Amino acid sequence: MTSTTNHENEPKPKGRVAVLGLGISGIVQLKNLLEEGFEVVGYERNDYYGGLWKYTEDKKQISVLQSTIANTSKYFGHFTDFPFTDDVPIYPRAPDIYSNIQDYVDHFNLLPYMRLGINVTLLERSSDGQAWNIHHISEEKDIVEMFDKVVVCTGPWERSYRPKFKGEEEFKGEFVMGKEYKGPQEYAGKRVAVVGMSYTACDTAVDLVGVAKEVYISHRSGVRIVPRIVDGKAFDTKVTRQLQSLMTFFDRYNPWLGEYIPNKVMVSNMLKVYPNLKPEWKLLPAPPFKNTWGVINDHIIPKFHSGEVLPLNGVKAFTPTGFITNDHHGNEVHTEVDVVIFCTGAYFDYSNLSPEANPTSHQPEEWENLEHSNGMLYPRLYQNIFHPSFIDSLAFIGPCKGFSFAIHPNSDLTAQAITQVFAGKYDHKLPKTKDEVDEWCEENYKANVKLVQHWRTFRTGPTIPREFEWFLNDAAGTGVNEYLGGWGWKAWKFWWSNRELYGLLVRGVNSPAQYRLFRGEGRKQWDGAVGMIYKANGREVPERYQGKGFEW
Repeated sequence: MTSTTNHENEPKPKGRVAVLGLGISGIVQLKNLLEEGFEVVGYERNDYYGGLWKYTEDKKQISVLQSTIANTSKYFGHFTDFPFTDDVPIYPRAPDIYSNIQDYVDHFNLLPYMRLGINVTLLERSSDGQAWNIHHISEEKDIVEMFDKVVVCTGPWERSYRPKFKGEEEFKGEFVMGKEYKGPQEYAGKRVAVVGMSYTACDTAVDLVGVAKEVYISHRSGVRIVPRIVDGKAFDTKVTRQLQSLMTFFDRYNPWLGEYIPNKVMVSNMLKVYPNLKPEWKLLPAPPFKNTWGVINDHIIPKFHSGEVLPLNGVKAFTPTGFITNDHHGNEVHTEVDVVIFCTGAYFDYSNLSPEANPTSHQPEEWENLEHSNGMLYPRLYQNIFHPSFIDSLAFIGPCKGFSFAIHPNSDLTAQAITQVFAGKYDHKLPKTKDEVDEWCEENYKANVKLVQHWRTFRTGPTIPREFEWFLNDAAGTGVNEYLGGWGWKAWKFWWSNRELYGLLVRGVNSPAQYRLFRGEGRKQWDGAVGMIYKANGREVPERYQGKGFEW
């Protein structure tokens, strides 16, 4: 790894930037801005950084459970220039991830640039329209600080969503939101129903087994479920760049195949591991892949088989002592429970943004009336990141989904792109007129409307993920597009001179280190990238690459 970064001796800052929220996204944004020479201040309302990856018993704060295991392997989901240590298991546990975050902060000397325990109450445009004002409370006083640019990284899961049900006001038991669940002991001896079939819902149901008296899980639709290990390998190792390129081709030119193939692959792997699914569980068919691709969980289906978790169809109505569902034959069934835990989704919180800063200020009536929008606000953002009126000074990480289901590379590459745009290095490729920005935003909106017309989705965003990754690589200056994204002369030359490495990058584990491999025109290269790529694929690093960065 490179030596610890010392930002104190860097040249005069390029501008003052505020980063709001210091979870994984905020931390990598802070680091990338500092590397580029900006003066940066990171604000975090909690007295700790790391966001939901630090367990807390505070029911107002979303956090991992003490039993949480990552849904992405350590070779697929890590910081682009700071991987997990060798002693961490293939699928890191929550403490492993938080420890890695702490090491990242220490390694890059980020703590001096963080203000913890500061609740930002308002982000607004300055009176002269040239900067941004950050309001926060200190000693009961409204403190205002001015910044040239702002990145909002306050997390996509802050505002819990709970659907309304007939008769819910009559229920005499307890309603709990997913983020309020902190462990099973509070529910010992109780009959508990989990509503939803998300990652959180499945983890919560499994966590309750052996402590709660009875555990139910109620879901309205099917879901693809696979374990973390398939055919002896981490499941995400199947998601290669080559496969992504193929799917992008189909998404552009044959959308039906773009939907059919990933669904077929996912379902085939699900049935390979779990061949005896019962039809009354109604796990298949699942909703469109592009809307909700599935869940990774090792235990929920075995718990169905053992009867320790009892799957039910969607809740139709509540009664004073429980709720009503339909069974496999369409007959009404009444289930008595003491507690209902709603794991039914959560959204980005825009409440501390002024109207001119809020990308959801003007909601289209069409969007609000969509059956499956489920109260989700539509954020109008250029490239799903930048406020369309302030591309050079206001960006967001979190409201929209990324190019990958792994948070580390998503956040890191997005932060690299934002940094280079803020530095002015991408100006020559940005839209020159408001009409061009509006045209892009309108086309993106139409694509998301089309998506949500079919089924609900957990976040809006790019409907062709690889196109989003292409933009991020281009803006960040990673060189990935030129060397791996096509058949230009750079790609041909790289393939000819580095056959094995090229093969690992295209057909091997999709390592986040690829985004720090090439000496691009933007973000910093990482000397350890080649070694990490070989290591992720279980290969020895060739002597020609040992002890130095990749020269190309």
